[in-house]
Amino acid sequence: MQEVDNLPAPQWEILCTFNPATNFRLLNSIWAVNVQGYNLSITKAHLTTTQLDYRKQHVAGFRGFNHRITESQALRLFRPYGGITGYFHQNIAYITFKTYDQMMSACRLRLYTDDDRLITGKPRLIRSVPMQSVLQTPQDNS
Repeated sequence: MQEVDNLPAPQWEILCTFNPATNFRLLNSIWAVNVQGYNLSITKAHLTTTQLDYRKQHVAGFRGFNHRITESQALRLFRPYGGITGYFHQNIAYITFKTYDQMMSACRLRLYTDDDRLITGKPRLIRSVPMQSVLQTPQDNS
């Protein structure tokens, strides 16, 4: 990994070099990669601010995890239910889903961790982003 200098605040960027055996089609469909237990969000450089904001729309907070669990371990529990990326804040795992229905279904689940802790979820509701503006991609001016 290599950090990129001279970006305007509060932006930062890390260049990751992937193993030649990496499945790049998979990288196009995921929103985060596991680096030493942390979920680093990944995106294509051409996404608009509105498209990036859309990625924050369907987030739910989940309580009940052991304090020693990593972000990646928590996300791994929700991947089968549509979890795309996640992070911890004040002992709550915030997991992002692609759709509202996936988020609500995950919140209704009765999931238990390996040490028999019940995980409970609650959606984080924010203003909606117009879908039409999300689906538009910037035009190539070349």
